[in-house]
Amino acid sequence: MIIPRHKVCDICKEEVGINKRYYIIKSKCFYQGYGGGAQDNKIHHICEDCMYKITDAIRENLRTDKDDNRDELEVI
Repeated sequence: MIIPRHKVCDICKEEVGINKRYYIIKSKCFYQGYGGGAQDNKIHHICEDCMYKITDAIRENLRTDKDDNRDELEVI
């Protein structure tokens, strides 16, 4: 008997799937060590609410970076 795996958001740990939309993000990492290289491929499930929080934080950081650059340009 095959039991389906319940998908859980990696950030808030809530169940996602049937009634809650989510994003699948695939990350590919390659580690180089003394014994050679190894791949660490992961799949992250992130719910829609957490993804909005992440994008809002990125937008806020971009706004502050642009404001800082404008001040430096005006001084020059």
